[in-house]
Amino acid sequence: ADLTEFRPGSGGRDLTQLALAGRMEGIGGKCKPGDTKDTVDATVSVRATLIRGPAMKGNQASVPVFVAVTEGDRILDKHVYMLGGTFPSNVDRIQVSTPPVFMVLPISPTKSAAAYVILAGFQLTADQLATNRGQQAQ
Repeated sequence: ADLTEFRPGSGGRDLTQLALAGRMEGIGGKCKPGDTKDTVDATVSVRATLIRGPAMKGNQASVPVFVAVTEGDRILDKHVYMLGGTFPSNVDRIQVSTPPVFMVLPISPTKSAAAYVILAGFQLTADQLATNRGQQAQ
């Protein structure tokens, strides 16, 4: 649910080197019967807050987010989208959201749409994941 980007090549991890921080705020959506009796159409949108850090250059931010469909422990489908926005002058926090993402979920007499879980989050690099894990340990 969290993203932390530092100035490239900075090596350190203090506030002065923070370029961008992000926080997932939610995933919204709806389902409806599909075009055929063996499908359900799902539409979702991901919302996040982006925070400009002191080391950010410019006023444009773009971060990768994923939307995935799972069944139990299996990932059935996953796509990565760019989520971004422009920081107005003297504003360091913006709310952004993806355009609607459309999915078709197969169903049967023995499997309803409730068998699926739709997940969303930031697509983190190895360094970003390590930063998140380090913050949780503190």
